[in-house]
Order: sequence, then structure tokens, then C-alpha cells
Amino acid sequence: MEEHTDNVYLRQLDTFLKLPRKVQEDMWQDLKGGMIDPKKLDFAYDFSTYELCESPIETIFAYYFDKWKLNNLDDYENMYLEPQYDFNENGKRYRLDFFIEYTTLQGDTVDNLNEYCSTVVVECDGHQFHERTKEQVKRGNQRDYDLKMSGYDVIHFSGSELYNNPQECVQKVVDYLRKTKKWEDN
Repeated sequence: MEEHTDNVYLRQLDTFLKLPRKVQEDMWQDLKGGMIDPKKLDFAYDFSTYELCESPIETIFAYYFDKWKLNNLDDYENMYLEPQYDFNENGKRYRLDFFIEYTTLQGDTVDNLNEYCSTVVVECDGHQFHERTKEQVKRGNQRDYDLKMSGYDVIHFSGSELYNNPQECVQKVVDYLRKTKKWEDN
């Protein structure tokens, strides 16, 4: 394992201090309860992802997604989350809160393995920034339509859903990804 410099720890501390209080308290409980070794904090939690999140509810989702992965190590390498994903297709350009991909190999022998893949876009819709006016609703609906026409499914969570039960939101995404996986014909 690489030797960490004080700068890495200071950056993590700086990022930690900017996290929503809910995440700070839960992360602190994990450290205090011995669930996470402080020396492996950067492995357990992806601070670079949290820095890219543009709102507290996005950070909450990213943190609980990491936490789910830690509790499900069999799927740890199979789940990939990219925050602030740039979508640019068919003349449409959007910035998506999260793009998540799930890949897995299945088969009865090594020679008979198939790769299955599922993707989903997750949007964290805080009331302050979404659906306050009819025009915002119209733009949001058009955006969902454009994404769907390009083959992307979208799951929306409200700020209160993410704040009150982030584990359930993450589990819904994981369940969706597992249910919709398709064989990748390479």
C-alpha cells in the first residue's frame, strides 16, 4: 500500500469538514465503532467523488453508495459510480448527477462466461433547484425523454427521500441494476 503524506490526510479532513452533517456523523460512528480502520479511510470512502458532488443530497447518496459497496464486497468491483456525468448525444447536452454501471460475469464454466451489464442515471432532485416552476418541470420532462430515447433510464430521488432514508434509495438503485442487467454482445 502506498505511503500517504500529510497532504492526503489534510485534503480528506478538509473534504470531511465540508460533508453534510448526516454523513459526518455516520462516518464518525463507523470509525468509532471500529467498522472502518482510520488508516484505510481513503479505501472505504471515495473522498474524490464527494468533492465532485454539487449538492449535499448528492454527497449523501455517494456516501451511502460507498457504504453499500463496503457491506457487499462481492459486488464491490462490479459497481461503478461517476458523479457529474457529461451526457452529450444527438445534439443534446446534460450534466447528470450520477451515472452508475453494474457489470458481472456469469456462466457455468470459465469457457462459458458472459458479461452482463446494466446502467442507470440517478438524479437527486432537491426542491430548491427542481420543479419550482412549470418551465422547470417541462425542461425536466424533456430531459428524461431525451435520456430515455438515448437508452438511459433515470431514477429520481427527492432531497427528503435521500436525507430520511438514503440506504433505501441506494438499495432501490442496486435492485434496479441487478434486475435490468443484459448480456453484452462483444
